[in-house]
Amino acid sequence: SSLDLVALGSIADIMPLTHENRILVRHGLEALGNTIHPGLRLLLQEHGWGTTARDVAWKIAPFLNTPGRYGKSHLLARFFLEHDESGLKEVIAEITDMNERRKDELASLYERLYEECRSGGLHRAGDGMYFVGDSEVPDGLCGLLANRLADAFKRPVIVVALAGGRDVVKGSGR
Repeated sequence: SSLDLVALGSIADIMPLTHENRILVRHGLEALGNTIHPGLRLLLQEHGWGTTARDVAWKIAPFLNTPGRYGKSHLLARFFLEHDESGLKEVIAEITDMNERRKDELASLYERLYEECRSGGLHRAGDGMYFVGDSEVPDGLCGLLANRLADAFKRPVIVVALAGGRDVVKGSGR
């Protein structure tokens, strides 16, 4: 059954848990606790994570989203396709390291950008919102930073990654 993946995807994508979604997620979380998927089983064992909706939302989903935030989606593909335990341990260790770096980088960037926004008009876009364009912000962290800053200031925030001297920028608004 793939109900474990249905629950994981529904919770990770913040789908409303109403009607049939609630039923699918409830059964999917039960399936996740006994998953036959080698990567998920090993991840849960190695990290000692549970299989509640909270565990999926705050631990498992952010962990699995990390490679994509850094342009390394191939690691996630390997995580889901690999069946060899030593190969899986290697992938999980690499994503774990990347996830820890993401947490540290996010905390550091948030602290700096929060202070810049709080201390003056550096990132103010009129009276109603903040616009943050920063060369140190990776594309994959724009949404997380915008969300945290919007929560902190109770105002709309747009965060744009200006790294790499590109002609096109990427960003996110909350």
